[in-house]
Amino acid sequence: MPTGQLSRWGAGMKPATGDRRSDAAAARRRLRAAIRQLAAKGWSAGKIAERHGVTRSLVAGLGRRMGVTFLGQKTLAARRKGAALAAKPAPSRPARAAAAATGPARPRGGQKPPPHLAGVALLDLKAEHCRAPLWGNERPDAAALRFCGRRVAATGASYCPDHAREFYLPRRSNPQRPHGGYAWRGPMR
Repeated sequence: MPTGQLSRWGAGMKPATGDRRSDAAAARRRLRAAIRQLAAKGWSAGKIAERHGVTRSLVAGLGRRMGVTFLGQKTLAARRKGAALAAKPAPSRPARAAAAATGPARPRGGQKPPPHLAGVALLDLKAEHCRAPLWGNERPDAAALRFCGRRVAATGASYCPDHAREFYLPRRSNPQRPHGGYAWRGPMR
């Protein structure tokens, strides 16, 4: 093979004549030794792969199995330290805790949500507002149509978490409704 041209064994890694298995094993040993040496000198996996005519993935995989760290790669201890720092809980804010303590109590389980004094008019409702009606079974005139207006449980949802718990029942195994997710219960006033 002419000089300057890479073989499938990489530059300077031509197999000796003889048994192909032992030649391939010898080439892998030489590549591993080269990876250790060049990584210790601060080479990246891409540069080592380019020099030896193999893929970067092969060099990175061999290096990982050998415990070699390449240029620009964090050590395992540094990654663990970063993960530990990220996992620490954020310091609590006293103002937020005090505001939560003075706010209205959230309903539990089967309790009804707290009544809203004003609500939101139909024309003032936005996508993120709860659409739960604040009137009873009788339909009031158009001026008295008011809706909850609190933030919805999720994007695309129609109700705040409290009204969603009130209006929807969890799915039960019912052969009549095999594909139904929730059953509409309607306003329970």
